[in-house]
Amino acid sequence: MIDNNRALLLLILLACFSALFAPNFANRMNITTILISGCMLAIISVGFTLVFILAQIDLSIGATAQFCGMLCVGLQPTMGWWLSLGMAVLAGAVIGLFNGIVVAKFKIHSFIATIGTMTIIRGVLHLYSDGGTKSIDDYTLGEFLETGQFPIWFIITVIAVIILLIVLSKPDLKSVKGISSVVLPALFVVLWLTTKLFSPIVIITFMVIGIGIFFLDHTRFGKGFYVVGGNPETAWLAGINKDMYIVLGFVICGITAALAGSIFAMRLSSMTARFIFAQKALMTSLAAVIIGGTQLTGGKGHLLKSYFGVLMFQVLFNMIGCFSLGFEIQIFINGLILAVVVFYEAYSNYRHEMLKGQRPELLKEIQNRG
Repeated sequence: MIDNNRALLLLILLACFSALFAPNFANRMNITTILISGCMLAIISVGFTLVFILAQIDLSIGATAQFCGMLCVGLQPTMGWWLSLGMAVLAGAVIGLFNGIVVAKFKIHSFIATIGTMTIIRGVLHLYSDGGTKSIDDYTLGEFLETGQFPIWFIITVIAVIILLIVLSKPDLKSVKGISSVVLPALFVVLWLTTKLFSPIVIITFMVIGIGIFFLDHTRFGKGFYVVGGNPETAWLAGINKDMYIVLGFVICGITAALAGSIFAMRLSSMTARFIFAQKALMTSLAAVIIGGTQLTGGKGHLLKSYFGVLMFQVLFNMIGCFSLGFEIQIFINGLILAVVVFYEAYSNYRHEMLKGQRPELLKEIQNRG
């Protein structure tokens, strides 16, 4: 029970500790800052979790987010925000498609393939930006993302989409009767309060995570990702196209990375080419996904738990800031937590294989210990 919810448990413990000992942690403005600062990593973790479920890894997500954010800012003066966002997301999809084809069709390990992609993106990024920072003077959209509110028609549209998803996932009309005259007003009130309490960028993040959870947990196609990652033999016997799932997983990962980087760039109206940006995005999202319980061996993971992992790191970084500690302390603690969690996962898998008896030498070892 504790192991399955370790990200939430660590989040609660860190939040309680910070509220007791860190100055000004528990005020509303600081909580809002934590939620906003975690949006980019939360969206990245959606695609990252999906790739991990497939027993793959994408080390190019940080560079993809950085490049697509840079592209979004660079195209904005001539194309506007929305068209430049579309081009950036398209670029992320192309990068993901390239990764997926290399891994699925050419049978190159995803670790090696995505390191190569990351290096290529880094080179293109520096050519495009001259190794500097691209910025614009239009801060209107950034201010809306942080402090604005969605209009009433947005709430109605979201309710309509939720109802549509419920109907599509449960075509039996009897199962849709829960959408009653009581549920609809309650849903409207909840969404209205959400738009009042949370900034648009946080609501967008919730929507991306919610769509991902619905896709993975409530659609037959989405559940196929768990089968492909957890038991490839069963997937083959069931006639599931493993290569298609791998390619699609990397495409979704590229899209979420591009969306995250673009939203970050839109919020600040700028994007830097510094390597530390991509490195921190990669390492923090990697640690958050693993802490969230997504297995390195595939077949297990949940987007909400990955989000709890992201929030845990944001609370930790915020607490470090409250104590006026340096950025290098953040990097050190991030790496330390990642190392501990990876070691714990490796040990858990080792014990699991011993107990299952899949490897005779491990079975003999545990028998000798007894």
